[in-house]
Amino acid sequence: MRQLSGVLYAFMIIFFAALPAKRLSAQRLLDKKLSIAITHRSLQQALTDIGHKGDFYFSYNSHVIPGDSAVSITVEQKTVKEILQLLLGYDYEYRENGNYIIIRKYPGGGKTFMISGYVINKKTGEKIPNASVYEHRQLVSTLTDKEGYFQMRLHNRLPDVLIGVSKINFNDTLYRLHSGYDQTLAFTLSPIRTIMLQPVTVTPYSQIEGTWFGKFFISSRQKIRDINLSRFFVNQPFQYAVWPGAGTHGKLSAQVVNKFSLNIFGGYSAGVNGFELGGLFNIDKNDVQYTQIAGLFNTVGGKTTGAQVAGLHNSVLDSVKGVQIAGISNRVRQNMTGVQIAGIVNKAKSAEGIQLAGISNITPREVNGMQVAGIFNYTRNLKGMQIGLVNISDTSSGYSIGLLNVIRHNGYYKLSLFWNEAMDMNLAIKTGNKKLYNILLAGADLGKDQKTFAVGYGIGRAFTFSHTLSMTTELTEQNIFIGYKNDVPVLVRLQPALQVHLSKRLSLFAGPAFSVYLAGSSQPSSGFKDRIPPDHHFTLWNSAMAWLGGQIGITFL
Repeated sequence: MRQLSGVLYAFMIIFFAALPAKRLSAQRLLDKKLSIAITHRSLQQALTDIGHKGDFYFSYNSHVIPGDSAVSITVEQKTVKEILQLLLGYDYEYRENGNYIIIRKYPGGGKTFMISGYVINKKTGEKIPNASVYEHRQLVSTLTDKEGYFQMRLHNRLPDVLIGVSKINFNDTLYRLHSGYDQTLAFTLSPIRTIMLQPVTVTPYSQIEGTWFGKFFISSRQKIRDINLSRFFVNQPFQYAVWPGAGTHGKLSAQVVNKFSLNIFGGYSAGVNGFELGGLFNIDKNDVQYTQIAGLFNTVGGKTTGAQVAGLHNSVLDSVKGVQIAGISNRVRQNMTGVQIAGIVNKAKSAEGIQLAGISNITPREVNGMQVAGIFNYTRNLKGMQIGLVNISDTSSGYSIGLLNVIRHNGYYKLSLFWNEAMDMNLAIKTGNKKLYNILLAGADLGKDQKTFAVGYGIGRAFTFSHTLSMTTELTEQNIFIGYKNDVPVLVRLQPALQVHLSKRLSLFAGPAFSVYLAGSSQPSSGFKDRIPPDHHFTLWNSAMAWLGGQIGITFL
């Protein structure tokens, strides 16, 4: 029994001693530390040399490992796994079986993986908050927290990923990492050396976040990201978004220029080079070209080329070449070339084309085209035409048509009192320029049983021959009030006149006139003049009469 007990005891010692030895041997191959120097040898021979050095063998498929490629490596006391990663990279996995290390292509390890870590100031060692960490090709982005820490989940689509790290006042840095497995890393950024520069003009591209729409719809974290990534832009064929930051390009949408962009409620992108449709709004940091449509508003930080349509408002911080249509207003901070149509107001620094608004057009610099507004037009320098109730410009070499035209520096302002064969007392206010001025007319006869009142409008042009002599040609239309109950007769006159200037602000004028009178169908009331045409008139048709007459008067201003 003692002999049996001794044999069992010895067997148990041998068994338990051998068990951990087997487990250790299973780990020992990849964990062995070796020192090796290989210079320009084939990868197959390099693996053989490592195996001889470590007293083990490699097993692999020759179609997976490029065995004929030349490699060189020198290491001191590195584990076998570390040596293999230096030779083969991170695209392979390693298994041990006895005295063999089996090398296989890494299968991917799942659809996604996590990259996390810290962003550190290389100079001070401090951790950097609000730094942007992003993947170039997958357009995934995040910001570091107040401790400089970040986490970012990526797709395992390619064997490597390109990680960019950016922060204002630091140099941008790009890292290439192997894909397919979770990694914890520390990225360093070098501060930009501070240099005193001359003042520069900030381009509109950096101002979109400062607009009312930018402040309201773009989050503070997105604005930080935009500042950090001001030099990073990519092009993509398509964007689908529900709201700024919630779409196919995620938080990096503001760095992407799209060919086609569909925004259910609203979108925020770097620009559009094709077509953009927003249910409520579209916000683009840079240029937009071809077509942009929104239910409420479009805001563009750069240039717009093509058609821009919004239910309420279009805003472009640079220039427009094309068509803007909005239910309420269009605004262009620089130049507009094309057509602006708005229900209420159009505004551009300068305009070359047509501005059409229900209420007003405002162009602080120059109009070389046409402004048409229901009430008010303004430009500093008019080289085209204004049509509105009130037209204002500083200088004009064009034409203004309206009830009141104000041209501040080279305008034509006259007040005329005159007599003609139709009425004894007439007053005319003339505003515009010499090329085209507008006339507001009023006239009256106040004699017993001869009362007559008239108001009207006209246009005219002045020709200057010398300091003392000029000529005007005017076409006017007046409504005649002689007590008709059902209708109002109309008097149309074409009247050239020769003017003699007695001084800078006083002149006498006289000239012939050709008149056409469209009589009403009813009879004048008692106490009013029973007829306007003189005896020498002739009939054009049933109620239309014409005659030759004249005018004489005095002009002030």
